[in-house]
Amino acid sequence: MTDGELENKIKGDWSLFFSEAKDLYTMQDFFAFPAAFLKERLEELQNCVDLGIVEYKRSFLSRSFELIESLKYDARGFDKIGQWADRLQYGLYLSMIQHLMCRGSIRIRRAKHEPPEQEKENARASATDLKTVIADVSERLKNKPELQKNPHIKQILMQISIYKKELAETRRLAASMPREKAAGLAANFKKRVEEITRSASENHRKLLDELEPKPAAPLKGLPSYDLAPLAPLYLSQAKAFSTLASRFSFVEEQRSGARDVLIPILGQRETWFRLMEREVKAYNLLEPFEGGERRAAMEFTREIVRILDREAEEAFR
Repeated sequence: MTDGELENKIKGDWSLFFSEAKDLYTMQDFFAFPAAFLKERLEELQNCVDLGIVEYKRSFLSRSFELIESLKYDARGFDKIGQWADRLQYGLYLSMIQHLMCRGSIRIRRAKHEPPEQEKENARASATDLKTVIADVSERLKNKPELQKNPHIKQILMQISIYKKELAETRRLAASMPREKAAGLAANFKKRVEEITRSASENHRKLLDELEPKPAAPLKGLPSYDLAPLAPLYLSQAKAFSTLASRFSFVEEQRSGARDVLIPILGQRETWFRLMEREVKAYNLLEPFEGGERRAAMEFTREIVRILDREAEEAFR
């Protein structure tokens, strides 16, 4: 074995794969993973409920480097080299699916309905007219009189009181005012009502935020993300998985060379894991709020599971 042979394999494997990775179906034909393998991998992915696809790919890396670490002291792990070469190729496959999704080469299913959180948020946003605010506050005070001490309730009640006074005064003036001045009176009253409504609605919104905390953020869904900027990251991940898979398969083919081919890259393991961290950070940009990276990751995961589930079904036919 020479360094040149290994380098040629790494470059050749990537070049061959990349030439076949223009669309999902060509890529599936290229790998032709066995049905049982696909089913097992799909179940593993579905069990990753924290960060979904990122968590799953990270587990491939962790367990691969654990195997390499064990080979420093014990050659018994050598029999697992081929198995992990296949799994690393699967990691390559998953990363490339994400790359193709970001490029628009794989169609992303669109949600048919708004998530419950969004429906609730829309309902809350629509409660901005004064009658709705009054009705809601009255109902809350009826069920929970102690809310009268709430500062937002106090502000709303004050605005309602002002509204009633403005309405009474406007009616009084209108009764004796010449018709030509009535338009000006109506315009002034409308302006005051808008100011009162704006203040009452703002306090009502703050009241709802206090009594019924909003979800962390509305779940926007994968189709609404700008995924194009993530395409280069997934391509880098795919190439990294390909490089690692080539090293494993090279050792498997040669039936030797673990110390020369695998153990030296232990010092570079953080290079691979940083690609996973970059993915998490990218998800935080897609959903910039607490817990947003998990939502974005699970959006990706659900779509990938849909693709893989269909592939597994077809493989069993």
